[in-house]
Amino acid sequence: MDWWNDATGTWTMPLSNGDNSATIAAAKDQTVTALVNRSFTKDDGWYTLALPFNMSASLVGEAYQLSGLVRKTSEYVEVNLEKTSTILAGQPYLILPSENKSYLLVENATIDNTAGTSISKSISGLSVAMQAIINGTGDLTSGEYWVGNGGMLYNTSTPKRGLRVLFNITSSSGIAPRMRVVAQEDEATGVEDIT
Repeated sequence: MDWWNDATGTWTMPLSNGDNSATIAAAKDQTVTALVNRSFTKDDGWYTLALPFNMSASLVGEAYQLSGLVRKTSEYVEVNLEKTSTILAGQPYLILPSENKSYLLVENATIDNTAGTSISKSISGLSVAMQAIINGTGDLTSGEYWVGNGGMLYNTSTPKRGLRVLFNITSSSGIAPRMRVVAQEDEATGVEDIT
């Protein structure tokens, strides 16, 4: 499982769940056939995804991105996601796979983001950000959560994994650390509780 560099006709290392710093830096601005070593299961809930290149969302299924915080109660904050047809390099997404995949293969991908970016929304003293993590480095800190098994948000001492997204939740008003994510047309994702 490798990348094929279309321009030079050489093999390089694949993108993985770990630290991809050297691989991405070496391929910056190159057009490659990228093989991403991540598996996706249809009907198994939501996945997070951040990539160093642009691609159509249809290659994985449906993609959603943070569009706003629509309400806050004493128990949780409701986060609104909007569907998009394009996955942009370095941007954070929640995706719903349309089929089972043991890896993601993308042809003619130009590597153009090596760090990842963040999208943030605020309401009444509370801020929620979706942060794209291209390279897996460092442990999770307080307020940083992954979407994991069962559609739950998890904060563990394990290092951040590459090509993923974390939610960074901060508050100055003591709100309970719970979040509900709503996709288009009030479709609840089930990402509600933090453990």
